[in-house]
Amino acid sequence: MSGSLDDLEDLGYLQGEPRHRQGTCAQRSLGFEPWWGQRLVRRSDAPCRVLVAARQVGKSYLAAHLVIEVALGQPGSYSVLLTPTYLHARPAIDTLRRICLHLPDCEWREQQKRLVFGNGSILQVFSADRPHAVRGPALSGILWVDEAAFLRPAAWEAALGALSSSQNPRKLLTTSPLGKNWVFKEFVTGNAGNEPFRFRSADSPYVNQEEVARNRAKMTPERAAQEFDAEFVDSLLLVFPDLSRLFVKTVGTHPETPKRALGVDLGKDQDWTVVVLINEFGEAEVLGRWRHVNWPETESRILDLIETHQVSITCVDKAYVGGYLIDRLKALGKSVLELATSSRQLKARVIETLRADVQHQRVHVLENEHSDQLHYELSRFQATQHAVHGRLETRYESPEVRGEHDDCVIALALANWVRHHGLVGPKPVRADIRRYVASAKRIFGNDHWPKTPGPDGGYYGPGFLL
Repeated sequence: MSGSLDDLEDLGYLQGEPRHRQGTCAQRSLGFEPWWGQRLVRRSDAPCRVLVAARQVGKSYLAAHLVIEVALGQPGSYSVLLTPTYLHARPAIDTLRRICLHLPDCEWREQQKRLVFGNGSILQVFSADRPHAVRGPALSGILWVDEAAFLRPAAWEAALGALSSSQNPRKLLTTSPLGKNWVFKEFVTGNAGNEPFRFRSADSPYVNQEEVARNRAKMTPERAAQEFDAEFVDSLLLVFPDLSRLFVKTVGTHPETPKRALGVDLGKDQDWTVVVLINEFGEAEVLGRWRHVNWPETESRILDLIETHQVSITCVDKAYVGGYLIDRLKALGKSVLELATSSRQLKARVIETLRADVQHQRVHVLENEHSDQLHYELSRFQATQHAVHGRLETRYESPEVRGEHDDCVIALALANWVRHHGLVGPKPVRADIRRYVASAKRIFGNDHWPKTPGPDGGYYGPGFLL
């Protein structure tokens, strides 16, 4: 007998495969045609399958079919889909509901968050953001944990306690990697009951590889390895791994004096006050670094630097005594951009902007007596990643070692941030045109819209698109 691999697999199912696979013929009728990686996972008999895959390779779609196979093959079974939050569960629920449209006597009950099958099987959806999430009858079918890397270890351990020891239920973990957390331990364990699978974006025939290449070019190497290669990147990352082209001995000359901005990180206790100058072309210089200086003297030094270098706008961290400096600059009529790096989300955006600009050589720092210290701090500056309530949280900081500082890094990041958000020309009239177009459409409609002068002097008709 000749035939494809799928034909041979289906023949095996008809001739007495295990109970959890007996729904496969029904699945084939649903038009599910797995690619080779999905077939490897589907035919595994391991008690626990750990599927770590890049985005958009079909891991959740495959898992939904596997869970339904169990429900159809084991009448009266009780299975569970566990996710970090209900927001994470929604794509999986939508996939399950689409599949069940083709099955008789299959009903989704939104109020109870469960899928009920005609043979008495139940698939219950739980969210780990509720305490003691997995409750109810003993789990006898399959435990599917989707986006497992975002799940707290305690939730996984609690779910294992709900497994029925007599029914020998299966376990299935599907996720994209997120550092070397508990999923990594399950993936690399030597336990014979665990079978790991890993698929890259390049493995799937359904992923647009040109789009992957474009997105990869915009990302840091670590993030690209995690998103597209399904690599377990360590939770500790060096933020600036390559500084070979950051520092320069001279900067370019410009026909006109470029606009300049200042980034100021004010020291507290044993920290240093650092002032960094940057122009609109990304050419920067550490102008000063000092500590154990009283406040009037610190304020005077900063004001002198603003006047000497004809600074257009200054970026100041509001923490500590930053508020005093902001008020003083405003009183003197100086332009100020105030930030609060105490907000982890904002600090992450500021640091990631600098990281991308350093990586792509959009920033250069002039060598002087402070550049060695900046180089040292950048080379040690690190990021730690944590999964907090279903979200990835990245914290940026210097090593927690006595004597280590990151004041130069923060000052450069603030200067680079104000370069992007302060050294800009007049805002375009695009927003005004948008309001004009919306108003005209309401009056005339899309089909009877006369050519009418707009606020910028142009004439716009029905074919005008913003």
